[in-house]
Amino acid sequence: MLSRNSLNCIKTNSTCVSRGTASGSSRSIAYLRQKQFRICTTQKGQSTKTRPEATPSCQRRTLITSTEPKATDQNEFSDSSIRISHILSLLLVCGVGATAWGLYEFYSMLTMWPEEVRGDLRAGLRAKSRGDVKLSIQYLTKAWEKIQELPVESLAPDPYLKLSGVAISLAEVLEAEEYLDEAFKVLQTSLEIFIKSRQSATSSSSSTSASSPSNSDLYTSKSPDVASESTPTSSTSSSSSDYRPSGNWGGGIQSKLINWLDSQYLAKQTTPDSDPQNRMRVVAIALKLGDLAETLKRPSDEERWLSFAVIEVMKLIYDEYGLVFVPGRGFSEVEDDARVRGPYNDIHPALETISNTVEKMNRNRHGLRSSFDNPSEEVGELGLPGWVKLSKSEIAAPMERLGNFYSRHEEPMNAILLYRLASGLLVRHKTNSTAGDPNVRQRNMASSIPEFCQALQIETAHLFLLIELRRNIADSLNPPSSSGNSTDVDNKGKSKAKNSRSSKVDSELAEKQKQLAQLEREIPLVIKRSVGLYNGAGRGFNRIVGEKQHDADVEPLQSVMTLCEESYPAILYNAAVYYEEIGDMETALTTYELAYKHLRALSGRRFYEKSQLAYEGIRHTQRKLEAARRAQQEQQHEEGGAGVSSTQGQGKSD
Repeated sequence: MLSRNSLNCIKTNSTCVSRGTASGSSRSIAYLRQKQFRICTTQKGQSTKTRPEATPSCQRRTLITSTEPKATDQNEFSDSSIRISHILSLLLVCGVGATAWGLYEFYSMLTMWPEEVRGDLRAGLRAKSRGDVKLSIQYLTKAWEKIQELPVESLAPDPYLKLSGVAISLAEVLEAEEYLDEAFKVLQTSLEIFIKSRQSATSSSSSTSASSPSNSDLYTSKSPDVASESTPTSSTSSSSSDYRPSGNWGGGIQSKLINWLDSQYLAKQTTPDSDPQNRMRVVAIALKLGDLAETLKRPSDEERWLSFAVIEVMKLIYDEYGLVFVPGRGFSEVEDDARVRGPYNDIHPALETISNTVEKMNRNRHGLRSSFDNPSEEVGELGLPGWVKLSKSEIAAPMERLGNFYSRHEEPMNAILLYRLASGLLVRHKTNSTAGDPNVRQRNMASSIPEFCQALQIETAHLFLLIELRRNIADSLNPPSSSGNSTDVDNKGKSKAKNSRSSKVDSELAEKQKQLAQLEREIPLVIKRSVGLYNGAGRGFNRIVGEKQHDADVEPLQSVMTLCEESYPAILYNAAVYYEEIGDMETALTTYELAYKHLRALSGRRFYEKSQLAYEGIRHTQRKLEAARRAQQEQQHEEGGAGVSSTQGQGKSD
C-alpha cells in the first residue's frame, strides 16, 4: 500500500518516486510509474493557470504517453459512432448518385435509339452479355433489318455510326458462331450503304432540286459499284482499267499502283465533306472485310476492300491533314514546303487543287496522330469489338495488309510500293529541314515506340521482297547458252524474224540490268533505315524507362519493344544473306555475328533454330574468307616466283 504522502508526492510531480519513498516491491514502483505517466498527460491537458511546473522527467514521459488512450471508453465509443455515421452517409450518397447515373445512362440509351429498334437492340445486347449468342443473333438481326428501313433523320446525330454499330454487333455474334459468310454480308451491306449515301450526297449537291435523302434512296441498293469509288478490282488482269498507268517511284521500281495512289489522282476524286470518325469507321469495316475474305478464300473480295481502305486513308490524310504523296519523294506536308516537286523537277499538279487543304490542316495543326490521342466515345453504348477503333500505329494497316496480299499473290512490285507507303506514313522523314533550326529534323522524327516497331516490322517484309526480287532478276540475267548465240544472227545468216527477237531480248536484258542496279542501291538504304528505326525505338524506350518510377508504367511498352526485338534479327540475317550474295564477305560476317547475338538473347525454340541458321552463316562465311585469303596468298606467291624467274633469265641473257 502507498502512504498518503507518497500520493501527494506523485500529484505534485516531485521526484519522490525516484528516491524510493513508496513502500512495497518493485511491482508497486512500476505501478507508480504507470500512474505518473497518466498524471503527466492529464496535467498537460490542463490550463496554464492551474498547471504546476513540469519536471524534465514528466516532459520526457509525455512523449512516451502519446501512445496511450486519450479518452475514456465512453468517449471512444462516441467518437467511433460519429465516424461510422459519416461513412454510412457517404455510402448512401454514393449509392444514390450511382443509381441516378445508371438511370440517366439507361434513359439516354432508350432515347438515343428509335423506338422501332430499341426493344430488339436492348434484348440482343442483354442476351449477348449473358452468353446466349443464338438468341442475341435473333434480336440483333431484327434490329438490323428494321434500322435499314428507318429515315436518316430518326438516327441523328451520327446516323452512320449508329447504323454501322448495329451491323458490327450482329457481325460479331455471327462470327462467334462461325457464320462467316453471313457476317461478311452484313458488314459489306453497311459499307455499301455508306458508299451509296456519299454518292447520293455528291449528286444532290450538283443538282438544283436537292431534296432530303431518305432510306428508300440510301438503303435499298445492296450492291453499288464500289469500283467507281476509285477502288481497284481484281489484280489478275494486267490490263485492268481500274488501275492508273504504270509509273515510277524510286527510280526503277515499276508499279501499276503508283499513279492510282498519287495525290494528283486523289485530288480529282470529288469527296463531299464527311465526319472523319465516319471515315475511320469505314476503314475499320473494310479491313475486317479483308480479314473475312481471306478466311473465306475470296481473293477478289479481299483485294477489293483492302484497296478501298487504302484509298480512304489516303483521302483522309490528304483532305484533313494536308499530307500529299508525291512519286519519287513519298509523303510531304503542304504547309512545310509549297514547292513540292515531282520526279522530273516540275511543280506537282496536286498543289493546284489543295488551296482548301492548307486551311483544313491549320485547323488540325497538331497533325494526323492527334485524332487518335483522344478518340471519340462510342455511340450507342453497344460494346463494339476492339478492331473498330484504329490506334496511331494502325493508321498504316491498310497499306501493310494490301501489301501482304500482293506478296502472297506474287505481285512484288505492288507489295513493295505499299510497304514503302506504310512505313513512310508511320515514321516520316522531311527532306526540307532548315539549317537554321537544328531541332526541326528531330521534331519531324518524333514518333512513338509502337510506330517505330510497326514500321520496323513492315521493313522486314519490305527487305525480304527486295532481296527475292533481286535474286529473280539476277537469275534471269543468266540465259541459256542458246540465247547467247542469238547475238551472232547476222554472222550465221539467220532470218530477220530471229534478229528482231534478238533485239527484243537484248532490250529486256538491258532493262533487267537497270532494275538490278537500282535494287542494289535501294537494299542498303532499306537496311540503314531499319537500323535507324530500331535505334529510335530503343532510345525512346530507355528515355521513358528513366522517367517512369513504377514497373507497371513500363510493362505495356515492354511488350511493344518485344516486336522490335523479334523483327530486328530477321532484318540483320536477311541483310547478311544479301551481302554474301553480292560478295561482300567481310560485311556479311559482321552482320551474321550481330544477328546471332540478338537471336541468342531471345528465348524460344523458334529463335534458337534461327540462331543456328545465323551460326551456320558465320561458319560458311568464315570458310569463304579463309579460302579467299589462301587463294590470294598463292597468287602472290606465284607472282613473286614468276618475277624472280624472269629476273634470273634476264641476268643470264646479259
